[in-house]
Amino acid sequence: MKKYYYLIVIISVLELLTVYGCGEKLDLAQFPITNNGTPVINDTVYVLQSPVWNGFNGPEDVMLGAEPLVYVADTKNNLVVQMDISGGRIGELNVNRPRKLAQDGNFDLLILSDSVIATGDTVTVLYRVKTAMFGGVITGADKITLINSMYPTPNSSSLRRFTGVTTFPDNSYLLTRRGPEDPFGIDPGNAIIKVRGRDNVTNVTVLSGFQSSGSSFYSIENVSGITSVKNSPTDFIITRSSPDTATLMTRDLPPLEQE
Repeated sequence: MKKYYYLIVIISVLELLTVYGCGEKLDLAQFPITNNGTPVINDTVYVLQSPVWNGFNGPEDVMLGAEPLVYVADTKNNLVVQMDISGGRIGELNVNRPRKLAQDGNFDLLILSDSVIATGDTVTVLYRVKTAMFGGVITGADKITLINSMYPTPNSSSLRRFTGVTTFPDNSYLLTRRGPEDPFGIDPGNAIIKVRGRDNVTNVTVLSGFQSSGSSFYSIENVSGITSVKNSPTDFIITRSSPDTATLMTRDLPPLEQE
């Protein structure tokens, strides 16, 4: 398969939502919309959301679902908030410090959140919520625990964290992971993991071909998020906390059966 690579600038309304949710107003004067009535056209255009969505406390992710509904990981309020596209609240789900959200073709909601385990360590847990079973409203819905960041691949570490989740058309999903280098040199903490399974995990594969450290095009050091490319069974975008903001990856992956 021929591979195409692009650098992509990602602009997210999450930054605006985070600022408003914390009560500190963003000074839009530094991003002028018009110049004496003439629209200002730049590489980035900021449009003020109206009415302003408020009541959030340190939200770390916002997602537009296929319904379409808007989901917000209201991290410091320990909630996932479900809204219509005008900002009206429909439902809320109690989740300990939710950080990242995704949705698959079954309208299932995937949530990455923090969890304290028996040893006292904090790990990242991936939950599934089958929203269709609850009439499409997440209030009071059950969470299925799928996998946490200590899952051995084949080694394990309590210092590992999942930083992003996304789904493919076959309802398999990808997780980005950050962590220290494996002292044995066979299972780096920085990884992209492909997972299969709806009610429980049935298959876990660490994707090969990436550099676990450094700043090259193939590096996955400091990966902060991931999203799949619509209708593609292989393409995804990763974001990194590094000078090269985002990278589109095309992978030759074996097909998985539809869940």
